[in-house]
Amino acid sequence: FGCDIPPDSVVLPRNHVLDPVALGLLKQSGADSIKTRNPLNIGVLSTGNELLLGPKDDASKPGKIPDVNRPILLNLLASFGAYCNPIDLGNERDDDVNAMARTIDKALETCDVIITTGGISMGETDIVEKVLVDHCGGKLHFGRMHMKPGKPTTFVTMQKDDDLRLVFAMPGNPVSATVCTQLLVQPCLDLLFHGTAVAHGITTESDITDATLSKIVESSLVHREIAATLMHDIKLDQQRPEYHRVVLERLSDGSFGVSSTGNQRSSRLASCRDAQALVALPVGSQTKPNALKGESYPVLLLDSLRNFYRLQLKDSRHLMKRGRDFKIAVVEVLTQDMMHLSKLEETSERVRDALSGSKSGAAVVVSKKTFVRSIDELYSEVVDCSGADLVVVCCVSFDGSFAYHLDVAATLSKRLQKPAKSLALQARQGAAAENPIAALFEVVAGYASEGTGAMVICLPDSGLSGALGNVRGLLKHSLNVARDKPHNDHHNHSHDHASRP
Repeated sequence: FGCDIPPDSVVLPRNHVLDPVALGLLKQSGADSIKTRNPLNIGVLSTGNELLLGPKDDASKPGKIPDVNRPILLNLLASFGAYCNPIDLGNERDDDVNAMARTIDKALETCDVIITTGGISMGETDIVEKVLVDHCGGKLHFGRMHMKPGKPTTFVTMQKDDDLRLVFAMPGNPVSATVCTQLLVQPCLDLLFHGTAVAHGITTESDITDATLSKIVESSLVHREIAATLMHDIKLDQQRPEYHRVVLERLSDGSFGVSSTGNQRSSRLASCRDAQALVALPVGSQTKPNALKGESYPVLLLDSLRNFYRLQLKDSRHLMKRGRDFKIAVVEVLTQDMMHLSKLEETSERVRDALSGSKSGAAVVVSKKTFVRSIDELYSEVVDCSGADLVVVCCVSFDGSFAYHLDVAATLSKRLQKPAKSLALQARQGAAAENPIAALFEVVAGYASEGTGAMVICLPDSGLSGALGNVRGLLKHSLNVARDKPHNDHHNHSHDHASRP
C-alpha cells in the first residue's frame, strides 16, 4: 500500500469535478469528508405576449406562437454538467414593466444567473433592457454584439445583497438564443463555477490587478476549435461575422470538411438539428462576397463531439482577433492656473460609461490627456489622438470658464472640415436635460479628416453624461458618413449626418 498514492500527495486539486474517477480516488484515499460547492442556479425566463402560455391557450389565435426557447435552454443548460441547476422562471408579458420587474427581483433571490429571451430589439414592446436597468438597478455592460446570430444580445450585472448576479438577455429567435447560450453563457458559467483565481495566486482583493484579471480571462475555457475545409461555397454576410451551423465529415487525409445545415435564418430552428459545429465566417465585402469551397476556417465544436479538447481563450484563432470597439480619446481643457481642478480620470470614466452598453456597441478610452496650452494649439492636440474614432473635448467649469469655453468652441468650429450641427444640437439638449446650466454653453461637433479621421465633439463637463448619452446611437453613423463609408448598424433609423463641405 502507498505505491499508488504516496503520503502527502494531492489526490484532488481544488475545483476538480467529482467525476467517477474522482469518487474512486476519494474512496481509495480513505477521505471521510470533502468540501463541495453547490451548483449554480440558472433561471430561464421567456418574454412576449405572442407566446402560448400552456396547452389550454388557444393556438389558433392570430400572432400566437409556442414558447420553444424555454425548454431548449433548460435542457441545454442541464447538458453543460452537474454544476448547472436550471430553474424554470416561466414567461412574462411584454406590456407590464412592473410585473416583469417583480419576477426578475424574485428570481434574483435564488438565481446566480438569469437568461431571458425576447424583448431586446428596437420595438416599442422590447422592454427587457429598461426593466433590468431602470427598475431592477442593473448595470448595462453591452446591448449589442457584432455577430450573427445574436446581434441584440444584452449583458447586465446587478447586486443582490452582497452577491453579484449576471443576466444574459437573449434575442427571441430560437436559433439566436440557442447559439448565444452556447457561445457566451457556457464559458461564463464554467469560469464562474470552477474559477481560476486560486491558480493565479489571487487570495485577497489586493491581489486583483488588470494583469491578473487579463490572465484569468485568457485562460478561461471556450469551445474546442479545429480548422476545417468548406465543402461548398457559402455566401458571407455583408454586415457581421457569422457563426454558421455546419455538419462535419472526416476527409481522406484525416482532416475535416464542413457543410452548411441550410438556410441560416435565426427563426429556423431546423438549422440546429443536425449541427455538430459552428464555422466562424468573416464579414463579406464587394471583393469577397463568398467563402469558397476548399478554403479553411476556424470551426467551433459543439458538445455533441466530446473527443476534442477545449481550448484556452488565448489559443483561439478567431476570438483573439482585434475587436471592433468604438475607440475614444478624451481631451480635458482648462487653463494652466486651474490645473488643480483637473479630473481627467473621472471624466474619462464618465465618457466611457455614457457611450458603452448601448445599442451602438462597446466603447473603450484609448487616450486621455489634459490640455492647458494656448487655445490656438488645441486643434493640433485633438488630431494627434491617433487611432480614435471619437475625440471628446471636455471643458472644465471654473470661475470665468464661460468665456473661455466659447473661445475653445469657436476655435474648433473653424477648423473642423465637416461640421455636424444637428449632432451638436442633440448633445446640447441631452446636456441641458441633465443639468439646465449646460444649455448656456456652446456644443460643437464635426469631423476632423487628418490622419485616420475622427468625429470631434466639444462640450462642457456639466451635463457631459446626458450629452453623450443622447447621441451615442448616432456617432458611428455620423463617422461612417463623414468617412464616406456605408453604415449598416442602424439603417432603419434616422440619424445625424455630418454635412459635407
